[in-house]
Amino acid sequence: MRTRSGKTYEFNMCRCGQYYAAPIFKNRCSQCFSIKYPEKWQKIIKDQWTPAHHIPRNILDAFVDEYAINVNIKLLEYTILQVVIAVPTCRGLSVLFQFMNHFKAKGKLGIRAKDAADIYRKFKETYGNRFGRDDIGVGQGSNWRIQHLIAGLILDYWNITSNDHGPVAYCYYGELGKKPRGLTNDIPPCAIMMKNSNIHNHRLKFRFWAESTNDIRPMVSTS
Repeated sequence: MRTRSGKTYEFNMCRCGQYYAAPIFKNRCSQCFSIKYPEKWQKIIKDQWTPAHHIPRNILDAFVDEYAINVNIKLLEYTILQVVIAVPTCRGLSVLFQFMNHFKAKGKLGIRAKDAADIYRKFKETYGNRFGRDDIGVGQGSNWRIQHLIAGLILDYWNITSNDHGPVAYCYYGELGKKPRGLTNDIPPCAIMMKNSNIHNHRLKFRFWAESTNDIRPMVSTS
């Protein structure tokens, strides 16, 4: 690449073909370098890290291992599919609140995106399109309320995908794939656990989730 000053810089692609390589990373991209040389990557992160940097994958994984709900996921699945969705009343949601608050009191911050994906997949296997489809965005004929319901339980929002959790979940909760920056202390809990937070934006997030899940019901058949 030639700059306005007349200097020319060569940018080589990493062998992965996705990102540019850099000499500091042994002519690899940072992602490939961190996988190939994890100890050297940790030293670079320690020496050069700033709050503007994305949080490294290994630190994110350790954070999720510590703060994600790892037990009773099948019970949660049953609660969502057979209580909250099958009997769409305030009482059903109160059972879900009880479940999540139990783990919140133990210091947990939400469920894993992969567990949420399994619940969403089981929902589609169980109910098909009775509550709408997940390929038409928001509006009539969409199951957008279900996507809100499940995505609002996820801690590792950066792992939310449109294919596994639905396009509404990816947009409103997955932040379109944006990875967290700064410190893990800045990673918020899942939306349902933001109720009564002392952080204004968190309370708004909870309110948005609650308003998006307050009228879950099957679609009216036109046949």
